[in-house]
Amino acid sequence: MKQRLQDTDFFILKEFEEACKPLVQVPCTPEVQAEMAKRGKPFLERLKRNGHSIQDCADLMYMTLGLKVRQVRPV
Repeated sequence: MKQRLQDTDFFILKEFEEACKPLVQVPCTPEVQAEMAKRGKPFLERLKRNGHSIQDCADLMYMTLGLKVRQVRPV
């Protein structure tokens, strides 16, 4: 089964970077964190559908934005 280009990890992470990179360049406030979570959730869900664990998704997303990777809490 072929995977559509839009469903590849690379494409998802590029879209995520475009949507969230501006938020990394402003001071981190609770409002900015909430906006990051809101913008990032659809990309997290798409990466999970590709078979990644929550931690792997977080690692990929943090690395995409140039942030230090950290352990995520189980939900």
